[in-house]
Amino acid sequence: VLPHYDLAHSDYLLSFGTPFLEHWLSPVSFGVAYGKFRQGRPMVRGRFIQVEPRLSLTAANADRWIPLRPGTEGLLALGIGQALIREGLTRLPSSQLPAFQPTFSSISLETISATTEVSQEVITQLAHELSVANAPLFLGGGPAAAQTNGTDTLVIINALNVLMGAINRRGGLQWMEPKVPTVEIIHPDLSGENELMALAQEFEEGSRTMLHLYLANPLYTLPPSLKFDRVFEQAKFIVSFSPFLDDSTVMADLILPDHDPLESWGDHVQQDIVPVTAWSLSQPVVNPLYDTRAIGDVWLEAAHRLGGSLSKEVPWTTFPEMLQSRWEGILSQENSPHAFEKQWKVALRQGGWWTVDARKRQISPTVPSVTYEPPEFLGNSSDYPLYCYPYPSLSLHDGRGANLPWLQELPDPLTTGMWGTWIEVNPSTASSMGIHQGDRVRVTSEYGAIEASAVFFPGLHPELIAIPMGQGHRAYGRYAKGRGVNPLTLLGPSFDSRSGSLATGGTRVRVERVKGGTQLPMLDQSVQDPVSPRIQLTGGL
Repeated sequence: VLPHYDLAHSDYLLSFGTPFLEHWLSPVSFGVAYGKFRQGRPMVRGRFIQVEPRLSLTAANADRWIPLRPGTEGLLALGIGQALIREGLTRLPSSQLPAFQPTFSSISLETISATTEVSQEVITQLAHELSVANAPLFLGGGPAAAQTNGTDTLVIINALNVLMGAINRRGGLQWMEPKVPTVEIIHPDLSGENELMALAQEFEEGSRTMLHLYLANPLYTLPPSLKFDRVFEQAKFIVSFSPFLDDSTVMADLILPDHDPLESWGDHVQQDIVPVTAWSLSQPVVNPLYDTRAIGDVWLEAAHRLGGSLSKEVPWTTFPEMLQSRWEGILSQENSPHAFEKQWKVALRQGGWWTVDARKRQISPTVPSVTYEPPEFLGNSSDYPLYCYPYPSLSLHDGRGANLPWLQELPDPLTTGMWGTWIEVNPSTASSMGIHQGDRVRVTSEYGAIEASAVFFPGLHPELIAIPMGQGHRAYGRYAKGRGVNPLTLLGPSFDSRSGSLATGGTRVRVERVKGGTQLPMLDQSVQDPVSPRIQLTGGL
């Protein structure tokens, strides 16, 4: 269960890579909270520090960006906690503090500074700034969670919230107990990508034979090193419900396209990151343009055709009918026969239902059961000297928006690149390799290689390259197919040691200049003609 991060009422935010203004959890909610954090209170303007090896859009909005060596965010958090304890700046009761000291004192501050490349003076300065803040808040995510030690890093970062008394405090982390309707809520599975390798083995053994695809494009979103393509080879029958012919759907035996979201009914419940329960309700904006069918209608008809006890458990004939029945349990607060009909119209008009009151859940902070372990990287540093960080594109995200031309046309806010893939390189690193702005470069790992244009980006650790996700589709329509490259093809089977999630920052690479290629379209790009002479006008007609 995620807490509510009360950014709006904090006055000091220390974020370890969290892209909350881009794609983390709910950017809209955090955007509103960030506005209040900055300008929502008279005489109070929240101070924001972002720590990460790449200057993201979120970091560009910070008061201070602190770059560090990739994968050492958890180590820096240990150092800050150690400085807080050593200087007597924590807000824990004296009886609880000794239990936290072994965790934060396991590594010397000198070693932490040398490894993270953040000076001891900066670490101590951050500790003192935090001590004078009324409501400090710590966040962790993005590149900090993209390593093999990602989960442990997040545990250590959130332990800082405990040290500074931010648990269930205004401007801190709040676990809420909002009023919840008596309706069953099915939470998403949080299994990591490593379990997909076990699934592939089940298909090879024949214990599974049919594959259904819904809101999933695994042949694009998973690195080839995971060998998930074996599932498509071994499956006897593949069904896709995608409304678009994406990289995985083209391999299906049967395609039953779902409606577009603008043509669909649906709902979604959010209980964690907001202080109230918010249950959104969506209805069709337009009638279906093509011969598509809602996936809910397909499964309801399938259940009825199967008959038996299954058909008795689903008495509805259409998905909107099922949805409305579900909402009776959410909205019916009175015995009046007309109460639900009235409330249903209100919910449709306002786009959902939400509580107005909630109380804080009682939480007893415990000592984090974690010992810092350095991240592990695939590829030796002599052959592959650079770290690689594929990051979600602000417009295309993980590639799901690549079929939309207006999103392709949207320039990246930091590099201004569009309609393709680029390799972000620190200018000093590029200079040492003889690479110039716009050169075609090849990025190679133990698991694959890609080629794209080099873009100089000073906001990078010198030993890091960054590549936006989203391009390199083999299908998915004329605007996505064959455009750019997919950086995930570089990644090896590297996983978070606790969660099993893919460690997207856990593969080392090398970069070299190659010939050929086309120029990347960029909004901020000027072309000078070195041949045409200047024309000087010296007189009249």
